[in-house]
Amino acid sequence: MKKGFRLIVLISVCIIFVSVLNAAASSDTVYGVLDRYTDNGLAVILLEDRKEEWMVQKDELPASSREGVWFLIRKNVGMYSILSIDWEKTKKAAEQSQKLMEKLRSK
Repeated sequence: MKKGFRLIVLISVCIIFVSVLNAAASSDTVYGVLDRYTDNGLAVILLEDRKEEWMVQKDELPASSREGVWFLIRKNVGMYSILSIDWEKTKKAAEQSQKLMEKLRSK
């Protein structure tokens, strides 16, 4: 009986530990959109939900980056890094922008 109880407690502790780690990891990721390029070769990425701008060298971006592209970004020890391009979010944002432009033009 004691061995079974210990096993249940150990499994419960492991589940809680993994849940805490997952929550901490997900809070360190954010979406950002490539807003513009500066004259001195920097890319300005607007970080969603953080109301921050992140400046990165243009040559450090993924090859298919362009203005309006959305990235999944991780913050680790105060430094940001691009994990991937989110093409689905990019497409949805472009469609929404197009609808707003059409609405404005029709008035």
